[in-house]
Amino acid sequence: GKPIGVYVENSIDLVCRNIKENTDEQYHVPLIVIESSMEPYFFDQKLKPIIMKHGLKVGEDVMIAIMPRFDWEFSEFYKESRYRFIAGCNEKAIERISDLIKLFGEQPLGLVGLTGGELVSHLINARKHIENAFINQLFMAYPDIDIREIIRLLKIVDDGISEDVSLGISGYR
Repeated sequence: GKPIGVYVENSIDLVCRNIKENTDEQYHVPLIVIESSMEPYFFDQKLKPIIMKHGLKVGEDVMIAIMPRFDWEFSEFYKESRYRFIAGCNEKAIERISDLIKLFGEQPLGLVGLTGGELVSHLINARKHIENAFINQLFMAYPDIDIREIIRLLKIVDDGISEDVSLGISGYR
């Protein structure tokens, strides 16, 4: 389906309104962390104009970081590696969110540039959809064979595959 960005847009509008109304000259630059997968250029086309409408400049008055959550975060792979992908509007944003992530025992993988971050998120989700379709095709083509076991033996897809893999749920939680 098509992503619904109105919730993120409304949240950014509310946060920016509060930043502008409730800060003075002696404040630390707020960091807004968007924990959502966004289409490439969504930030530039939809969110940045909202921030600017409130008289705020990205990177000066407010910092932005994108930290998408993926459907495989509770898989064995995630539990073992404990890394999180982040993208920030600048190095300072990445540094600040990295410090927070490390408190939770996760290792940040950082990228400066929000559009690049949106693209990485988009590509990872697309890869999962391709793997889902592949697994479903195998189940349909070979209904009498234990596809789960073959996938595990050959490591056809990454270790994020669920134990509950079957036609219909596509192998992911």
